[in-house]
Amino acid sequence: MTSLAIDAVSEGVSARGAKGAKADVNTSRPKSGDVSAGKVTKSTSSESAEDIRRRVLSNIEDSRKPRNSSNFDEHLRREQTIKAIQNVENGTTPLTNNNQKGNYGELKMDRYMEERGFTRVSKDRV
Repeated sequence: MTSLAIDAVSEGVSARGAKGAKADVNTSRPKSGDVSAGKVTKSTSSESAEDIRRRVLSNIEDSRKPRNSSNFDEHLRREQTIKAIQNVENGTTPLTNNNQKGNYGELKMDRYMEERGFTRVSKDRV
């Protein structure tokens, strides 16, 4: 609320009739073509294409290290496991053969053990 509206409320007066200073706001909307996307300028540095390539590959490698250490893949795997279990339990995904039933049992047991602090010995998962 504005201070005029607060004053009006505290004095029991309707705030709708209270007028304040008019804000200096541009109300016109830009038309197509009014907004430029900016100019693309060619780099004036003396970097060769091979130097740029090396720098980009180095940047990619530098950004890969934090991603690998963040365990984001593990987070995604857990989320997918939870969703798969929920889909079976709510009937969205029917278990039509013994392989699917076995995989569901393994997923469910892995989740159960992880929740209790155990870690899986083998790397291969369902």
